Amino acid sequence: MQVLREHHSMVLREEHFAAIWPTGTPSRQNMQILAEQINIGLDSLVFVDDNPVERQLMRQMLPQVEVSRPA
Repeated sequence: MQVLREHHSMVLREEHFAAIWPTGTPSRQNMQILAEQINIGLDSLVFVDDNPVERQLMRQMLPQVEVSRPA
C-alpha cells in the first residue's frame, strides 16, 4: 500500500481500485468473493501478480479473469 500511496512513478493510486486484497486467502477465492460483493462477473476482473505460479493458477482455476503481471 505504501508504494501505491508514495512511489513517485506510480500511475495508479489506491483510489483507482475497487478493492485491494493482500491476504493469505487463496487468490481464486478472493476473486470470487469480490465479484459477488460488487455484483460483477468474473470476466470484469483483472488479477495482477508478480508470481508466475499464482498467475498460472488463476488462469487454470478462473479462466474468465484477465491475468497480468506488474509492469
